[in-house]
Amino acid sequence: MNKWKDADLRPEYNPPKLKGRVNGKYCKHPATDWKKIVVGCDVAYGATGLVAMEIRPELQRKAMPVLWRCIRKLKPANKQHVYQAEVDILKIQGIREEIMDFCLHECSDLGYTVAALVVETPHGGAQGARANRCMGLATGMIACIAQELEAYSVLTEWVQPNEIKRAFKTNSKTAIQEAVMHKWQEFEWPTVKADLEHVADAAAAVVVATGRPIWTMLTLLMEKT
Repeated sequence: MNKWKDADLRPEYNPPKLKGRVNGKYCKHPATDWKKIVVGCDVAYGATGLVAMEIRPELQRKAMPVLWRCIRKLKPANKQHVYQAEVDILKIQGIREEIMDFCLHECSDLGYTVAALVVETPHGGAQGARANRCMGLATGMIACIAQELEAYSVLTEWVQPNEIKRAFKTNSKTAIQEAVMHKWQEFEWPTVKADLEHVADAAAAVVVATGRPIWTMLTLLMEKT
């Protein structure tokens, strides 16, 4: 549920000028009005990267990152969970709670409304059986979360990994990360390399979405409101 009271949801209401949080810290882009954002998501069973991108049609870049989160869920320490299925259930529930909190609460606290979720889908192919299994779990998890977010009028756009490679004209994940960081140099990206990999991939998925009809639709909706 939205944390703001009904009286605070009036069109003339302006939330306080807060700066975007970055895993508990604050970044440089203040929210001065209720604005639409798109959440990019690089979903994986081990770690999931999220980045909130403000829709800015007046900019050539079309979007501006405001905050990020990297979700990591370790194996529960409780020894009574002897079956792998129980561990998977607990991890998926924890990841789902953090994604929903990021989209519905943390962004809302900063004065933003999530309009769409842009997901880089797992490529679904790996040599190892465990890796294939984890990709399947991640795919099913994000599909259920996307369905749940529809109740909050959040659209979903799916981006394939090969589409990102074509958009950046490279097969190198490092080159894609560097291109994303160069595109938004003023944003405070994660300093931990493992977190940066997932958050940058999430932002790259949003870059692909900016050239799709969904972005044009969201831009037109913003102009009418």
